[in-house]
Amino acid sequence: MPYTIVFENPQTVDYYALVLVDQMPSGFTYVPGSATVDGAAIEPTISGKELTWTIAEIEAGETVTVRLTLA
Repeated sequence: MPYTIVFENPQTVDYYALVLVDQMPSGFTYVPGSATVDGAAIEPTISGKELTWTIAEIEAGETVTVRLTLA
């Protein structure tokens, strides 16, 4: 199942080393190698049902899109 996370920085300041954490829905598992952050392949750190990405920078008003596949 394709899964998309969209994170928007509505602030007027840039953020650095942002940690994005997502909890997978019950009954789903992450498909290794399927994650991209704004089109670049970036694997999350996985701890149980929790997926974590470190985003180097998100500028004011910018949107970051994470796409992955869950099974």
